[in-house]
This record gives sequence, C-alpha cells and structure tokens, in this order.
Amino acid sequence: MMYADLVDMNDFTSAIAELGVVCDSTESDNVKRSIETWLGKAAPSESKQFWATVSRIEEDGILLPEVESLIYWSHELEAVGQ
Repeated sequence: MMYADLVDMNDFTSAIAELGVVCDSTESDNVKRSIETWLGKAAPSESKQFWATVSRIEEDGILLPEVESLIYWSHELEAVGQ
C-alpha cells in the first residue's frame, strides 16, 4: 500500500514558520499577507530559502486545493521579483 503525504494549510504554515514567517491563522488571505510582509523584509538568503521550501513542499506532497492555490499565487509573486 502506498501512502501519500497530503499537504494542508497547517502543514504549509508550519513549514514556513520554521523560516520565520508568522501567520496569525491558516486562512489563505492571512497567509498571503504574512508571506508578502515577510518577503519584503527578508534578506536575499532568507528569500532564497523560502522559495526552496515552497518548491520542496510542491514536489514532495499531494497538495490540498487551498495549498495548491497558494503555491500558484506564490509563483506569480516570485515572477514579479518579490
């Protein structure tokens, strides 16, 4: 039997919290604001680590729809140089 790693908002916010991104809730808009605020203050090395973490989460697990949407949004944010 194969087990999949399902990634929900709790998993996602826990992973980015390890980097210092503080989210008051797991509500999508709150998480987005927290990410934008944190990235606006992050050093280049911290930002690089954040994007690596997002990529790892995306590659390693099966994303629940809310997390998948948030990661898609984060790729758009990365594309504009945040």
